[in-house]
Amino acid sequence: MDEFPMLLLTSACSRAKGPLRVHSAADARRYAAIPGIDQMKLYAVRIFVRNWEESCAFYRDILKLPERFRNDELGWAEYDLGGPCIGVEYVPENDVEGLQLVGRMVGVSLQVDNIDVLYKELQSRGVGFIAPPETQEWGGVLAFFKDPDGNVLTLFE
Repeated sequence: MDEFPMLLLTSACSRAKGPLRVHSAADARRYAAIPGIDQMKLYAVRIFVRNWEESCAFYRDILKLPERFRNDELGWAEYDLGGPCIGVEYVPENDVEGLQLVGRMVGVSLQVDNIDVLYKELQSRGVGFIAPPETQEWGGVLAFFKDPDGNVLTLFE
């Protein structure tokens, strides 16, 4: 059997151990044909907001994420997650298309060590949770909360 280069892609959500392996010669050729694919990294997950000041304060002061960059003129701020960041992007009132991206489930899961302790702490800081932490049938524990613009994020243990 031919040996194929391995893609070093991992996912906390998949619960997979180790790198994603290329299983066929066709897969190996397809991935090898994309220059730089082995160098791609997640930089930021964008969250669109209307309430710029309140949202920046939420991510910085309430969630206590270090603010590694902020430019009020551009309407862009970055909050560090120890690698990739949350990118908060201001959407002006006249951006009809952009406004559709505000106040929705953003699909961001923030992994934590003790969800029950953090849930209580964030509640005490005024964070609105949709429901208390709940154990899923696959064994993980999830809790969903909203930022000031109604964007829904997930805590995951």
